[in-house]
Amino acid sequence: MPIATSDGITTYYEVHGSGPALLMMGSGSFDSTVERFSSNEWKGVLPFEAFARHYTCIPYDRCEAGRSGEEPAMYREQQRSAAR
Repeated sequence: MPIATSDGITTYYEVHGSGPALLMMGSGSFDSTVERFSSNEWKGVLPFEAFARHYTCIPYDRCEAGRSGEEPAMYREQQRSAAR
C-alpha cells in the first residue's frame, strides 16, 4: 500500500500507467478517495484504464479520508488560531 508522508501527514495513493503525471482527486469533497473513481459518478467509465494509456495516473485519498491519515494536531490548532 503506497503511502507518502510529508510534514507528518500520510497520504495513500496509487500509480497506474506511464507517461506525464496526472494527479487525480476523486469527487466527494471530504470523502474523496480512490474508490470514488468506481462509484456512480464514473459508472461505465474506467478512468485509470483510459488515461493510463498516455499518462501516469496518481489517484489519492484526501487527508482524513479513506486510507490517508489525519492532519497533525499542530496544523488544526494553527487553522483555529488563524480563524480568530
